[in-house]
Parts: sequence; structure tokens; C-alpha cells
Amino acid sequence: MTEFILGSSAGDHLKVEVVQRQHPSETDYWDGNWIRAVVSVSAGPWRGSYEASLRADEIAEFRNQLQTLSSYISQEAAT
Repeated sequence: MTEFILGSSAGDHLKVEVVQRQHPSETDYWDGNWIRAVVSVSAGPWRGSYEASLRADEIAEFRNQLQTLSSYISQEAAT
């Protein structure tokens, strides 16, 4: 199982666990990129999870955007 966590696994976080492909026999871009996942949220005393259908290409684009954002956060401000 593949997963990623935003936040701290010991504290507030969002976790996405990939379970399987939605349409494992499909190889085309549109149907082949759907995945089944369990999304879990932990925020203070609240906890919850649900099953979701997500697109693999959208998760990859989200990762790319987080990498871009991370590069801005690590830079120092110029005076």
C-alpha cells in the first residue's frame, strides 16, 4: 500500500492511503488513472476517514505544487 501524510503522523495530519486502481484492466489515460484510496484526517480531538476515488495524475500535480511551495518557504527574504 502506498501512502502520503501532510502534517505530523503523531499530531494533526491528512493521510491518503492508495488501496488499488479503480479500473485495473484499463490502460488508457482517462480510466486507467483512477485509484481507490482511504483518506484520513486527524485534527485536535477530531478523527475521521472515508473511501475516495482519486486521479493519480492529480495527486502527482499536487505533489509538484507542494514541491514548488516548499522551495519558496525555504528561501530567505531579501532586504
